[in-house]
Amino acid sequence: GLVFFILGIAILLQTRNYSRLRLARSLPWLGWFGILHGLYEWGEIFIPIQVSMMGEHYFSIYDFIQHILLAVSFAALFQFGIELLRPSSRAWRWIRLIPMIVLITWAVGPFILGYIFTPNVEDWHGFANALTRYMLCIPGSILSGIGLIRQAKSQIEPMKVARIGRMLHIAAGALFAYGFFAGVITPEANIFPASILNADWLLRTFYAPPPVFRSLCGLILLIAIVRALEVFNIETYRMIRAMEEAQVIAIERERIARDIHDGALQQLYASGLLAQSLQKRLEGKAAAETSQLVLTINQAIEQLRAFLPQLTPDPKAIDL
Repeated sequence: GLVFFILGIAILLQTRNYSRLRLARSLPWLGWFGILHGLYEWGEIFIPIQVSMMGEHYFSIYDFIQHILLAVSFAALFQFGIELLRPSSRAWRWIRLIPMIVLITWAVGPFILGYIFTPNVEDWHGFANALTRYMLCIPGSILSGIGLIRQAKSQIEPMKVARIGRMLHIAAGALFAYGFFAGVITPEANIFPASILNADWLLRTFYAPPPVFRSLCGLILLIAIVRALEVFNIETYRMIRAMEEAQVIAIERERIARDIHDGALQQLYASGLLAQSLQKRLEGKAAAETSQLVLTINQAIEQLRAFLPQLTPDPKAIDL
């Protein structure tokens, strides 16, 4: 519980709304998964304590709340994977609704109707828990892992920060492993494959209960994601450096424009006035050549005046 809760807090504290990376816009979903799942895992300790203090009749209420926490946490993980993978086109915005649709289907089906039509509460508990993991945890873990690999390839690789890409690949591997130990391995239930691949089978085979493996996966995920969050600092540094370069370029362009306007352009304009004055005192071929000289000077002046706006920085292009 502590591993996942720290994962959620670390991510939510490092979320960068200004980032241009899709990973940054999607990470809050992973953060909420960590917090909600940490609360669920703590319920395994605190619910028996509360029931022993307040009576068995409170067990059903706490059990319902714990089931809802589990489902909502997996739905947040599912949403994280969808946000990483969904196309940017507005035509595909409906994909974002898939985790909510699956969550509602789970709530109406295994959770409510399953509770109504299952005579034994213990059978319902295992049945609902298993279907929660099959319907939400497995697809959420797989899509999130694939999404991290895709983001590492499409957005992190062009930034040439290989260590961040490696951390995202490690995080993806931890999510795949978590999908197995938390999604495929469920409490024993009267449905397939929960009747075979369950917590008891894992304990008999590896001599360790599922929470041990889930904690290891969560710890690897925590370390990898926290290390990968360094990409936001790198992105911030590069944005500041780009703005500083743009500011230097803008100042230099303004200086060049001022030098041209106050220096070369004024001298050229003065040369044109002198040529016009000289033209009035000449006759014949010399006057025609002087007229051509005045025309050439005026064309040069117009070209310089047309060039000056290109050297003036666009205020909208520089965000100090």
